[in-house]
Amino acid sequence: MDTTVTLIVPVYNASEFLPKCLDSIRNQTLTEIQVLCVNDGSTDGSLELLRRYASWDARFTVLDKPNEGAGPTRNYAYPHITGRYVFFCDPDDWLERDMLETMVSFMEKEQADVLFFPWFVDETPVVLPEAGENPSRRWFLRETSCGSWGRLYQREFLLERHLFFSRHRRGQDQIVFWRACLEAEHPCFFPEPKYHYRKNLDVATVQKIKTRGIDIVDVHVGIRKYLEESGQFQEYKDIYYFRKLCELCVLSRSADRSIYREFLRRIQSTLTPEEWTLLENDQAGIPLDITDFYLSLHPWKYAWKRLKIFYWFLRWNRGGR
Repeated sequence: MDTTVTLIVPVYNASEFLPKCLDSIRNQTLTEIQVLCVNDGSTDGSLELLRRYASWDARFTVLDKPNEGAGPTRNYAYPHITGRYVFFCDPDDWLERDMLETMVSFMEKEQADVLFFPWFVDETPVVLPEAGENPSRRWFLRETSCGSWGRLYQREFLLERHLFFSRHRRGQDQIVFWRACLEAEHPCFFPEPKYHYRKNLDVATVQKIKTRGIDIVDVHVGIRKYLEESGQFQEYKDIYYFRKLCELCVLSRSADRSIYREFLRRIQSTLTPEEWTLLENDQAGIPLDITDFYLSLHPWKYAWKRLKIFYWFLRWNRGGR
């Protein structure tokens, strides 16, 4: 049987949510699929669940390896891919029943090498800004998800471009996102949400992010290096700054107290003079609370900005005199 889509599911201690995820894959209207479930050293019974599904359905293959993180776990499946297209599914999410069939049909009609799409957060659809008939690369970079599940790939594009996930514990999918947006010859956008992203508030999961997510700073350093080496930094630096500054600020709010000061120190060490200028002059389109977070790392910069705001307020209040 010719395999149309290979699904790669990295699994680490996801037994609570796995059945819903795997059932949604088994029940796809597109039947010519290969499902590579890669167990990343789970200790909660996930491996036994995966083997049970493989015994029920010959399309499922279980790969078992020691714990390394989601990035290396996805990469581990690459030598086993047989499908013409490749999709990465997180083990706590689920798919609409016709997702793969409709997306593959659309992708083939458009002759695309990468397909982007909107999604659900649980059952609520995410509304993206109007994409237009031919979305630009800037639109893909700015508006679509950088999560590994946010795209359907043509196998040749994924493998020939060596789009491997990084070893970072947090943000390991971001370099693949940037490269897919900028290196795809024919990217396309499918307008209907078909993928359900689970907003997982499990305490253990949150704690894991707190203690291991500090290397997200290095992820953004790597993205900048890629953009500079490929000669594209000047063209896309505004989007790079926006994504970097917003994400690092948001993650700092959930950082564990034991690493908080180190996290702030590492964030501060990556900020360039150009980024400080953007933050001081509100030139990056970044929300005010995020701007204030960075300026608070330099108290005198924060005080100077507040003084300027007060000055212009007084002038306005006096009728501009």
